[in-house]
Amino acid sequence: MEIADLTQTIKGLKEGHPYFEDEYRCPIFVNDLCKTLLELAELNVPPILHIARPERLSRYEFAKRLVDGLGLDRQKVKKGLQKDFPTIRPGDVSLDSS
Repeated sequence: MEIADLTQTIKGLKEGHPYFEDEYRCPIFVNDLCKTLLELAELNVPPILHIARPERLSRYEFAKRLVDGLGLDRQKVKKGLQKDFPTIRPGDVSLDSS
């Protein structure tokens, strides 16, 4: 997850934005991403790689875990469905890397 995404998620929680149960991602902590990129910089790897955790999470589940980790009120996480909002994002960009 990029810092901008984390900041946007926290701002959305404060503003009461819904988090979609039907929109999926494979988030990664920025520290894990940086560590992986440093390791990959020393290897001969393809120029395009998927670097994320293997776990597929909805944006709603991710927001709940985020507030738990930050010690915030879980009731601030509002549930929504992507189909109820005009979005242009794909619903599932997760990758099965098993």
